[in-house]
Amino acid sequence: MGVVVLLEVAAIGVQCAARGCLQRVVRQDLLERADCGLQLSGTVVATGETFVPLLGLACAGVGSPTVHRLDASRQPGAVELRIPLVSQAIAAVESELRTRATTDPDRCCGYFPALADDREIISDLPACQEFAEHLPNIWHGGHQYEFNFLRLSLVQQSADASYHLDSDAATALTGDVTTINRRQIRRLLLNLSARSDRSLHYLNLDPGSLELAVDGSYVRVADPEAVREHGLIATIPRRRGSTVHGLIFASNLVLHSGVDDEHGHFIAAYGIEIDASESAALGANVSNAMRTRSRSSH
Repeated sequence: MGVVVLLEVAAIGVQCAARGCLQRVVRQDLLERADCGLQLSGTVVATGETFVPLLGLACAGVGSPTVHRLDASRQPGAVELRIPLVSQAIAAVESELRTRATTDPDRCCGYFPALADDREIISDLPACQEFAEHLPNIWHGGHQYEFNFLRLSLVQQSADASYHLDSDAATALTGDVTTINRRQIRRLLLNLSARSDRSLHYLNLDPGSLELAVDGSYVRVADPEAVREHGLIATIPRRRGSTVHGLIFASNLVLHSGVDDEHGHFIAAYGIEIDASESAALGANVSNAMRTRSRSSH
């Protein structure tokens, strides 16, 4: 498919759920404070191999003696990719997944190579396999992001955010939660849909300062309603020809959730796992959640 070229970010949409306001930030070197109370500062740049995320996002009203805001360096950053010849390949993938999704009870279908041995997972998807073979990785910021999965839904799967942490890059939900604080899972999430934008909801709170719950390899906020007011929304624009938009973020360090509209979604996920300095607070919270689950199961 050729070389992936990173272009300068044109815009990113961010919504402060706590104040019900929408601030759309068009490319600027210095972003001004929004009237709604959303504090914006820093730069949004993605040219060549250089990437500087949106800095200083903060919902007014966040903060308590025990709950801390998400570090500015962990805010999701917008990227724009130009992938030659991608339109035809994506069309084939979309047609294949749509055909399978029409007969699925949830009206959804995905291609997860890491789960190929699972008999309940559909793996006979030649168009998806060809896409993964032609675009097995994307270089960005000195890192090689490996292809992880494709997923398409014909309907809205969820109207409310279900904030969670990824436990691995391959599927997001099959990793070892006991080491989640010693790794950094860098996720590159791409919106392949030419019909609608994609929204990533995330909490502007450090997961190491929150009470978490563990269900298998799924790590989530224990009390979503208690923190929902601290939610932000990053909008991934729809695809236009060979130009694909996405977000990059540390998916095991940012509590996040994809939320659909009535058009469903069509996404591709790439990722990389790298060693990271251990987060004692996050590790302790996950351990506490696992002990709580163990006691409740007896």
